[in-house]
Amino acid sequence: MKSNIRLNRVILAGLPKIYGLDKYEGATAFDIFSSGEVIHTVAQSRHLLGIGDDVDGADYPKVLSAALATGNTAAKEIAMDLGRRLGIILWVMKTASSATREANSWYDDGEWLAWINARKIFLTGGLASPCLGDELAKYAMELLQELGVKDMEVIPGKYPSQAPLIAAARFNKEDCSSSLVLDFGHTFVKAGVAMYDGDRVTGIRPLEKVPSRFMGKGYSSADEELLEAKELHGFIADVIEGHYRANLCDGFSHHVVISIANNVENGRIGSGGCYYKLQLLGDVYRDVLMMELSHRLGHDVDVTLLHDGYAAAMCFAGEQDAIQIALGTAFGVGFPEELPWLKKVDIEEYGPTNIKSPSCKFYARV
Repeated sequence: MKSNIRLNRVILAGLPKIYGLDKYEGATAFDIFSSGEVIHTVAQSRHLLGIGDDVDGADYPKVLSAALATGNTAAKEIAMDLGRRLGIILWVMKTASSATREANSWYDDGEWLAWINARKIFLTGGLASPCLGDELAKYAMELLQELGVKDMEVIPGKYPSQAPLIAAARFNKEDCSSSLVLDFGHTFVKAGVAMYDGDRVTGIRPLEKVPSRFMGKGYSSADEELLEAKELHGFIADVIEGHYRANLCDGFSHHVVISIANNVENGRIGSGGCYYKLQLLGDVYRDVLMMELSHRLGHDVDVTLLHDGYAAAMCFAGEQDAIQIALGTAFGVGFPEELPWLKKVDIEEYGPTNIKSPSCKFYARV
């Protein structure tokens, strides 16, 4: 696994004067492309998209996708603008010019080399869902080719929003018929029951997503930070316990695989996300969570923690010179690699979606 693959705070430098994109000189990748920025951009054309006052801003990307499906002109223009923003970010990373390297001296040569050698960019995450993902890929590719990059393809993933769950299902090493998989993001927690036939993942039954909690940063004191870390841990354990108990059946795995929007390596939580504070609870947070769940459920529970970008990338395990970029609250980047023990994926259809789970009763007490 390649670590420290950072994109959000890369400073854009040496930008070409094309389509007015040079106005982003000195901005970060996160500044010009994130879910918040997409929502802001859509909000500026609300009336042209028919968005009423009763529509929550978090749903604007879905409205944009729906408008694209109907051929709405304003939606096409927004998607073109966003696709070009994504394209200029990829151009900066791919070309790794001297201006870019000077502006990002904290990025090392090995990290640049991975982008320079990249031939395929797979898009996942909520913002990569049809039809928006298709348009983003199209306009990013067009810009790259206009700027002379001929050897990089931008490809929307088949199940962009569910990629971390599908990948998590592949990491279960037990011989089981089903297992619980989760994706703890900064906005929502997604969960599903993965189904298996031998060494193949044959389906994922999505469970109801839950709003993320305790996502604060920058506390006034160490005591306040530790308190919220404990509250976050309790929330995580409640969500897992609730879904586990509600879906327990014969052949259900005791191995829970979790994708999390934070740097994590060998079960240790690092910096880079709102889940960072979990490191205050123990050197290896995976072990802390395993003990908690085993105590609650009355039997040994195994836990695997995966960085969400890495998890999503493993949907494309085996692809050479490839990078996965999750387009969500922020960029989540991962590099596919070949792990021979990963379960195969044989999913013809993902769904049905948003199945209500009795486990939701557990969320009320945190």
